[in-house]
Amino acid sequence: MLVATGLCGVLAAPSLAAASVPRAVVKSTTFAGYDAGVTGTVSTFSGLVSIPTVTCPATGSVTLQPGVLIHTSGNFFRFEESVDCAAGTAPPPAFFASIYLATGGDDIAAASFAVSAGDVVKMLLNITSGKATMTIIDAKAKERALASAPVTGTLTSVQVGTSVNGSTPTVVPRFTTISFIAVKVGTASLATLSVDKYEIYKGNELQVATSKRSTKGTFKNNFVHA
Repeated sequence: MLVATGLCGVLAAPSLAAASVPRAVVKSTTFAGYDAGVTGTVSTFSGLVSIPTVTCPATGSVTLQPGVLIHTSGNFFRFEESVDCAAGTAPPPAFFASIYLATGGDDIAAASFAVSAGDVVKMLLNITSGKATMTIIDAKAKERALASAPVTGTLTSVQVGTSVNGSTPTVVPRFTTISFIAVKVGTASLATLSVDKYEIYKGNELQVATSKRSTKGTFKNNFVHA
């Protein structure tokens, strides 16, 4: 596609689906994961993501981005690792938290730290009194970073998963399983939200699969085919 120690305040939960069955399974050329619309006054997000081992294609340029994209009426937020493959190699990986205006342009606040394959990064977003704080934590590496900025609105949509960009048709770098763990929007588990499920395809060939959500809001993206 797509740095406060905890969540605070009593927040209304988003609108919940009666069951956790996705509304649809969408074939995409660039994104695998789940996309949820959010209703009500919801001002927090939390979850964890595992950092994969990535094997870049021998030729060409392509970017693998596991992470989360969150929108409000006036802003959007990205939690993501960005693996920029070029001619078989990529720079050392880092994980980012960034805040943008809804109109786009450069980030208005950002934070990052280096990560390694096998790390698990905790992601937190808290919006209070018109100010957003994004927190990323890598307990294994003892890293922590925060990004804060004035924002408008509360959560309207949350997209969690893995994006692949930069080549046409899409060439997917080989990667080990990416786990999104205990994802919550407000007080609600991802498992209870009404969502669309996405998987990456090249024509009819599945490239990146998306697993079912557990009751705790955990799922996996798995490499299937380049």
